[in-house]
Amino acid sequence: MSLSSLSAQGFRPPSPSPSLQSFNAFPDDDNANDNEDPDSPSAATHSFLLPPTPSLSEPIGAHAFSDAANIVPPSFALDFAAVPDTLLADDPGDQQALNLAILRSNHSASHFDQAYDDAPTFSLPLTTLRRIYKNKDKKSAISILSKKHSLHINPDFVFDDHSKYIAWQVKEHRLDYMCRVPNAIGFNAVLPNMQNQPARNDHTWSFKMTFKHRHLAYTGDIDVLAFNPRGAMLYIGQSSSNESVWWTLFPHQALEPYPSVEHMKSDLGPSTMDPVLSRICIACLLYMMDKSMYSTIYLAQTYPDVSSRESFKAHVSNALDMDPYEFSSEQLNDLQSTLENHYESWWESAPQSYRHPLLTGRTPAAVTLKYGQNREVCKPFSTQTDAKLWARECDYSKLSRIAFALATHYRASPVQSWTPIPVEEIVDRHPVIYTTPNVETRELIEDLASYSLCDDEGREICVYAPNGRRVPRQDANYHDPYEPGAILQNLRLVPDLFAAEPSHHYHWRYDEEGAIVRDYAVDNADEREVDALLDGVGTPGVQLYPQGYLPYGQWQSDGVIDPLRPHISAISHSLKAHDGGGPVLEPVKSQCYNNLAHYTRHSARHHIAQRGAYSATVAGAFAESAKTKATASTLYHATTASDPHADLEGQMKRAPQTYLRFENVYKVHLQRVKPEMRRGDHFYLKAVVPLSAACIHPTVLDAIKRASKVVRPGFFPQIMLWTLYPLRVGLDLLWRKVGPTLAPGSPNKPNAVEVELISVFERLINFGHTGAMKVMATGVMDRLWPSRAILDTGYPAFSPALNFGGEDGLMPSMSVDHWPRDPVTNYPLVSSRCSMEITYGKDHFTIYHTLFHIHLTIARTRSLAPNHASVVGQRLHIMARIVAQAFIADVRSLVSINVKKEIKDIVQDPSNDGYEWSRARARSLKKWIKAKDPLNYGKDRMVYADLVRAISTEEEHMAKGLPPSTRSSWSVEAFVDHIHKWAISNVVSPRAPLFKGGSTGIVLRAILRECARILAAYSEQDRNAELKAALVRAFTAEHIHFIPDALPNPRGRGSPSHQPSIHAWTILGDAPLRPSNDNALARTHGERLILQLHSSADSFADNDVRGDWSLEHIKIQDIHLVSNRVALPNDWAFGAAVATANGTTRILYNWAARHFEHNMQHWSSQLALALAIMLAKALPAVFFPRPAPAALQTKLAQQPLKNPDRCIAAIRSTPWTSPSSSIKGIKEKPLYITQAILWLLAWIHEDSPLRLAIDAGDTSDYKDFFTKHAHKGHNPINLARLGIVYGNSKRMFGPCRITQDYNPRTTADLQKWANTVKTSLANLPDGPFNLATHIFGDQKALQLRDEGNFHGVVQRTLRAVTASVSRTNSAASSSKRTIDDLSDSDSDSPSHLPPPNRRRRA
Repeated sequence: MSLSSLSAQGFRPPSPSPSLQSFNAFPDDDNANDNEDPDSPSAATHSFLLPPTPSLSEPIGAHAFSDAANIVPPSFALDFAAVPDTLLADDPGDQQALNLAILRSNHSASHFDQAYDDAPTFSLPLTTLRRIYKNKDKKSAISILSKKHSLHINPDFVFDDHSKYIAWQVKEHRLDYMCRVPNAIGFNAVLPNMQNQPARNDHTWSFKMTFKHRHLAYTGDIDVLAFNPRGAMLYIGQSSSNESVWWTLFPHQALEPYPSVEHMKSDLGPSTMDPVLSRICIACLLYMMDKSMYSTIYLAQTYPDVSSRESFKAHVSNALDMDPYEFSSEQLNDLQSTLENHYESWWESAPQSYRHPLLTGRTPAAVTLKYGQNREVCKPFSTQTDAKLWARECDYSKLSRIAFALATHYRASPVQSWTPIPVEEIVDRHPVIYTTPNVETRELIEDLASYSLCDDEGREICVYAPNGRRVPRQDANYHDPYEPGAILQNLRLVPDLFAAEPSHHYHWRYDEEGAIVRDYAVDNADEREVDALLDGVGTPGVQLYPQGYLPYGQWQSDGVIDPLRPHISAISHSLKAHDGGGPVLEPVKSQCYNNLAHYTRHSARHHIAQRGAYSATVAGAFAESAKTKATASTLYHATTASDPHADLEGQMKRAPQTYLRFENVYKVHLQRVKPEMRRGDHFYLKAVVPLSAACIHPTVLDAIKRASKVVRPGFFPQIMLWTLYPLRVGLDLLWRKVGPTLAPGSPNKPNAVEVELISVFERLINFGHTGAMKVMATGVMDRLWPSRAILDTGYPAFSPALNFGGEDGLMPSMSVDHWPRDPVTNYPLVSSRCSMEITYGKDHFTIYHTLFHIHLTIARTRSLAPNHASVVGQRLHIMARIVAQAFIADVRSLVSINVKKEIKDIVQDPSNDGYEWSRARARSLKKWIKAKDPLNYGKDRMVYADLVRAISTEEEHMAKGLPPSTRSSWSVEAFVDHIHKWAISNVVSPRAPLFKGGSTGIVLRAILRECARILAAYSEQDRNAELKAALVRAFTAEHIHFIPDALPNPRGRGSPSHQPSIHAWTILGDAPLRPSNDNALARTHGERLILQLHSSADSFADNDVRGDWSLEHIKIQDIHLVSNRVALPNDWAFGAAVATANGTTRILYNWAARHFEHNMQHWSSQLALALAIMLAKALPAVFFPRPAPAALQTKLAQQPLKNPDRCIAAIRSTPWTSPSSSIKGIKEKPLYITQAILWLLAWIHEDSPLRLAIDAGDTSDYKDFFTKHAHKGHNPINLARLGIVYGNSKRMFGPCRITQDYNPRTTADLQKWANTVKTSLANLPDGPFNLATHIFGDQKALQLRDEGNFHGVVQRTLRAVTASVSRTNSAASSSKRTIDDLSDSDSDSPSHLPPPNRRRRA
């Protein structure tokens, strides 16, 4: 089938398996099971049950690799597509994408990696892999992985699809799963058939009831229950026939013949009851046991207190002490009668505390579930004997529904030759023979002897009996010794099995000869039902699972193959009590696979080699606690004692003859069945036997044949060993290198890249066995190429970044700086997470991932980071940023979890109080989570506002802003000191503002150990001081301004809570004054609340010394507002500046940037910042006339050099002009201001490398620095205009020399000038404008005012500026202050300005 025809038929993946699971072993208020016996065997010891599900904080250690360690329940008794929990991926591949990749005939470009798309694809014959495997040619095997290959299957290994030398046989039928649902209250689904004397007298039958494992979730199909069992099932024990039993609270309607679909809600969840409900149900069962006189059970109170575990135990301890309770069939039948007679009165008299919502309108009844029995059924010579056994098992008249899995095994055998069967013998057994099995198209063959035996190609022409069964005409002569072939499904033809034939969806029945025929009477009688049937025609969801990277393998579907539908319809019709209504028999799902899976993981759901044992063992090298070290030791000894992959290979080689297993799950509505057939023996004869017969009917068998590929004897499962061999070699080489480092006492550790490569190889091997994309960690494996190559060419390949070297040129390795990273978090992408967390715990993985992140970031960073003077400083910077980023992630998680918890129930129903506000909270939470810096105020304070809205439980609370904690405000230094003190202590649980569920504490402690390693030469005191200083810088750089903290003690006194709350926040910085909100402009209540919220946010942000600010957008009048900032501006462009710097310019930039970042409050930094912003405001007019006016040059030369102020005043008379052409260096304002700050600091600070060179009398090394800045207007003239240098040489207007033509001002003069600038900027409203007039002149100052840099400037202070501006005499007179105005009284202090204004801006 082509890809286009497939899409046209609606080919889609199957729906998620409708089974439930519990990821929380202990619900809400109980941390252990009620009446749990610590010495009793766990549920994991029973093969029919899954073990208790651990949370990620409770690793299951080496048990993760035991036979019963599946967290996720299976979809089938043997679910070949199930993935081991240890190999589940965080970012799994898409099985549907694999489906389409298998079905398409041409490969598509990846659109992911150009290098991948450009790499050629080579053909890889299966014969080549066979030779490599046979010769154990490791070098050739490894080289295969370095290129893209498409597997070519030689005809020597498989039979032609139409070969006449294959004989198909049906080997057997097996029952593998059964679930029974009763039709009334009680234990009818558990009890044997008490109407059957042998069953009634069977003294070996028993049922063990227990309440010790109530946390075990139901793992069967949901459809058979006919309602959503979320929170409505209690595991209560096991029968002697290994049936698991759940006490289930059915809605009344769910037990009726035609249950409503309204009870089948989509929000599935754990089936386990909450603690209170489970105690109510236990109390009810104990009461009924007391009433039925079971053993010595006595209940003093009919309704014991169920409010808590302790009070419940106090009332029923004597009864619970008898757990487990073993019932004979007679005793359980007595309990059944008691329930029928007394439950209604017990419920009607129950107190209010027992009126749980899930008990109201419900019928309590037991459901049975049995997996893995795999018993043979429908044997030709024991049908009646088997039917009698079915009659004993249960009273089918008391069941509502039953679900079961029926599997048919097919075998295909090579034939040496065929011998015709004598016609007389055939006719004697089959007097009536037809040409086809189809009743409507068949023709009677009157003379079989004259009817051709074979077609032109020698294949038998089939004939059929009246019931549609094929009549064989030849006997096969098999090879000696006899050896069948292996059957796999040809995955490219599987969709044909599900191609919908509309006639198959009509009603069908059996005719008098046993053939299935269209039931036209029913179809014509009820046209609406027929229309409904046809509306439902479509292709069921199918998933394809290749084996061994072949285009052959196995499949699963959420329906059945189309040719089987008429048979199901006919059987349903034969069972149905009356016409109309729904069907009696319904298909649920199906799968088809080679039973090799039974031999590699039948007794254990996943063979250890498929679980990633090496990955988990290698990860043990990072174990730190005694518990995780013990787990690591156990796994190390297990994997070194026996190679799990070699064991699996040996196990596959020893597998006996294999067959194709075709398994279908059905559901039967027994209340719709004819009354006389509601017996076990009749059900077996009329339902189970016909369903097994349908799978050997030609219409079904021929369809299976067409979709199959038969491998020649002796080549399967060997083919899988060949195709997986290159991966085995790569894994073995890695293990051989890493394994010795894991031995106890080894001083070495494997590096993280080796750990991840082992994990990748094990995932690829698992995929070779399962074909499940769930093992593909696509984040890392797409970038390394293997998962991408599997979708593209069908066979894994690795990127050239993976090297194969070492002494023998085979060892897979990769430089850590080439390892792929998450584009959002920059953390290394990994595939080992699930294995580590399940085996060792979440903390273990967090430590490992943190160390990997550190090493990867260091490797990808230059040896000297721009802002750090040493490698040590760079590494501290990296580690500190990791801590800060982990803290942000933790706060995101804390807020998200708690807000969702608060609104979860409210948003379910629009009629609930607070529904609209809860929806608004959810929207704000979604926006806040997406914010780049969620603990920053954000543009227009929107991030802050979104957070406040998200955490406010009521709309009124929003106006108050973030609710304060007991600390209210904290300096960053105090916060860092607090978390550092905890990290070096022995306290296990984190303390607020760190929280227990977060990773910051774990990351911080891991980094402390790493810090001790890289700073081994430092004292502990110095080491701690360096790290804390780096943490302060990191939290500042990450824009963390407010943090969740501890709530006050609810008693009003004592210590606050140890855990942070989203309703208590601490401001990192000075606490602002609460604003007095002016609501005059807000017309509605909601508008007033929003106005108050934004006013609160503005107040916090304006007073936050680490708040957001911008170099480009700050006005001159507002420069004083950022003078106390200790955080770099948002648009600090040092990276762009240093990227174009070389030599001494780079050295000066690094020095100046480090000084500015670490000493923003120093007078030199404040002066450079203010002057750089003011200079940028004058852009593009930051130049001067060339040549300069002669009068200006003459007057400058007349100024005494000993008076720097007079020299500077003369230069300030120089007109400010714009360049005649465009200059790139002055277009990007943030970059320009950043470079101006660095340039000015190099001139201002006496310890700068430039000033030191000037003092030494040699600045020849700094020519590139002067040249680079000259074209930006960073020249001696502007240095003088800004008050930094002085001189009286005419050469200052052209090429000039330091110390000869101009000089830097002394440090004392510069400090005085810095104080003048600071004072002027703070004197509002006139000070900033007057300072601008002093530096730029009147005309330029007015232009800056018109551009919005000043507000409220008093006109009387302008000193006739307007008159000056109107002057147009000459360029020299464009400034208010002219050459003639200069006098000895001029100084750098703007004394002509009015006295300081005492009013300060709040």
